[in-house]
Amino acid sequence: MRIFFLFIFIFITQSLFSQIEILKNGFNSLGEIDVAFSKIINTKPVGQKKMESISYSDVQGSPFWNREWNAAIFVLTNGSMAKSLKAKLDLFVNEVLFVNSSNTEMSCENTQIKKIYFFKGTDTTTVMAVFESLLDVASHNNFYYKVLNEGKIRLLELKRVLVKENEYNPLVGKKEYSFYSKINYAIADNEKVIPIKSLNQSNIFSAIPQLEEYKEWLKQNNIKLKNELDITTFFSYLNSKEKK
Repeated sequence: MRIFFLFIFIFITQSLFSQIEILKNGFNSLGEIDVAFSKIINTKPVGQKKMESISYSDVQGSPFWNREWNAAIFVLTNGSMAKSLKAKLDLFVNEVLFVNSSNTEMSCENTQIKKIYFFKGTDTTTVMAVFESLLDVASHNNFYYKVLNEGKIRLLELKRVLVKENEYNPLVGKKEYSFYSKINYAIADNEKVIPIKSLNQSNIFSAIPQLEEYKEWLKQNNIKLKNELDITTFFSYLNSKEKK
């Protein structure tokens, strides 16, 4: 059983990040890159603009997916690509922050970036997460969903960061504010996003057809569709059938 799940993990990891080498080769074709790895290629389509003065000093917690600056590859909506040595994802304002070659913090509008590959620090061989800008049906706005598997059918995680106003604190003489987060899941079928209330078999089959062959495959592989690993393994199976 351990060998089986190790195989599943490797299969999903390879599937999720199989496009990385293609993206790197794409950047090589763009010619000379800034030695500091912070020059953004084709900045206008990125929607480059100076970051507005938003102070989080009075708010406890962090609005970022990751507090640290990490290298990132951006896949733009016009099909071109860009990269930055220092990038962050602000889940409160739903924007990407990066540091340009002039060491200035900038922000990118989420409507200009289709996909983000975040690496671990400056190590571009280690991908930490992939995010995709997709339409949220409820709010009719685009948000960055964390993509948990690649392919036509994808499991998505939407983490929204909000601000809570706390009671007046007499010790500091003011009200205090804090960030808090809410996590929801969804299923993507190409560009269509289908929200689900929780991770279970009933919700999964409310979004995709419940065929007998699927149920038989789940039974044979002892997969209950109760967690991320179960569901991404099943979706990898579905996506492999699409390729045939």
